[in-house]
Amino acid sequence: MSQQIVKLDDPARNPETASSSTIADKTVPSIPTNDPKDASEGSDASSPTIYPTSLPLALIFLSLCTTTFLVALGGTIIATAIPTITNDFNSLSDVSWYNSAFSLTTCAFQLPFGRAYTLFNTKFVFLAAIAIFEVGSVVCGATPNSVGLIVGRAVAGIGGGGIFSGCFIIIAESTPLRKRSLFTGFVGGTFGIASVVGPLIGGEFTTRVTWRCQHPNRCRRPSNRHLLPPPLHRPLSPDLKSKTSWEIFKKFDPIGTAIFIPSIICLLLALQWGGGQYEWSSPRVIATFVCFGVTFIACVVIQTMLGEDATVPVSILRQRSVIGACSFMMFGSASFTAVVYYLPIWFQAIRQDNAEESGIHTLPLILSLIIISIASGGAVVAVGYYTPFLFVGSIVIIGAWIGYQIIFGAGIGMTLEQCSIAIQTALPEKQIPAGTSLSVLVRSLGGSIAVAICQNVFERKLRSNLEDVLPGVDLSFISGSGATTLVQKANAALGGDAGAVEKVLLLYNDALVQTFLVALVLAACTFLMALLVEWKSVKKEKREKKIGDSEAEPAAPEEEDVKSEKA
Repeated sequence: MSQQIVKLDDPARNPETASSSTIADKTVPSIPTNDPKDASEGSDASSPTIYPTSLPLALIFLSLCTTTFLVALGGTIIATAIPTITNDFNSLSDVSWYNSAFSLTTCAFQLPFGRAYTLFNTKFVFLAAIAIFEVGSVVCGATPNSVGLIVGRAVAGIGGGGIFSGCFIIIAESTPLRKRSLFTGFVGGTFGIASVVGPLIGGEFTTRVTWRCQHPNRCRRPSNRHLLPPPLHRPLSPDLKSKTSWEIFKKFDPIGTAIFIPSIICLLLALQWGGGQYEWSSPRVIATFVCFGVTFIACVVIQTMLGEDATVPVSILRQRSVIGACSFMMFGSASFTAVVYYLPIWFQAIRQDNAEESGIHTLPLILSLIIISIASGGAVVAVGYYTPFLFVGSIVIIGAWIGYQIIFGAGIGMTLEQCSIAIQTALPEKQIPAGTSLSVLVRSLGGSIAVAICQNVFERKLRSNLEDVLPGVDLSFISGSGATTLVQKANAALGGDAGAVEKVLLLYNDALVQTFLVALVLAACTFLMALLVEWKSVKKEKREKKIGDSEAEPAAPEEEDVKSEKA
């Protein structure tokens, strides 16, 4: 039988022998160990870490991929069902809330969930987020009216916020740093698939069954809680075991959270309302922007006063790589969202594709994103550095404007998931949940901001073009026109003049091109943000060699002598 003899001579690390000046020998059963290169790769590791392997790791990975896919569907699957829903509920005025209710709560609850992942067991917090998401899905599927659907979407968004950040946190706790980019690439690819196929699946459900079956929990499926094995458990931190419930509650920064959530909601509401439902100069839009500014400043002040006990510790924001990676993710996500949102509109409005054909024509983008995301993750494992991929990827994204979706998808797949690895490499293990939640927040915000900006640019350019080329023509038919109904409405408004209708299509195309130019500018900004990200290796031996023995923390305690003997 194999045993390990563990020698411990540090009283601080071994309280049971604190009163003795002699070295205690303890015999313990041998346990499965990882590759030595994988041990203690966290930046603040003080003892060897045993990561799950084989079947437990496969179960964790399967759980994360399926959960990510279902939750990402929740954000996009409803798009093609909105016309049917408005007919069922007679609720055309609520259309904007069906989409925004989910995104509002997803963004607003990112940081509170990050704090929960920091303080409590990761598995239980993740399962709680899944439960909240499922409750919201049930409400959406069973609701008898429009208000119930909006409430259900909001509740599902809360759970979705915890799930998105939880997936990356679980990857960080389940895999060594040098292999983490590969798993992150797979999960990121799964998210990309769901984002693109969501509207297609929603359309099939709506056409062939009912829109109520879109919501994942309405379909019988095994719960992902059975796929998360016990090794994922992280014990409650020692400083919390002696705390009362009220003291633990205060650890959540209730005042800062209560200010932060409405702050984010005000920002997103202003972006959704401005230029669309209301003019940018309307009192309602101005008021929401002012509320955002005041509450955001108050939130920053509170976080600064709380120091390391804040929801987002100031030390995280002082990390150059965190600022660079988060900024990169915001601009990159904004560029990606703009293209994914408006490219199908171009196919349907200009090329006269139907929804299915439009989805097929966007497959090059999503396939290249998935393949390159996984491949770049494997390349980071082999090379050890993620920063080169940020530079190359940002240049490739800009090169996409030659007209190739494949190039754009490759650039996005090469970069966004590596930003998460950059943040996890720069931060100590105890701050990874907060840093991860911050990155998911800015990624979501980037997409929301991009859609608001592009929609405003598109509408202004289209109306300006039409007023110049078609003077005296009533342009009211443009308002509320969808991609597939524009030609019919233009034909009716212009009395069947084929030449005038052709002009409308050309001007519509010109307006859509402006949105892609906005995405181009956002993509160009990612290169500048990549300059802020430090060159750090995910391989333990390279990191230790770079920082020097005098500054590096030992991968394992020097006083700990592990030997093997056979009995």
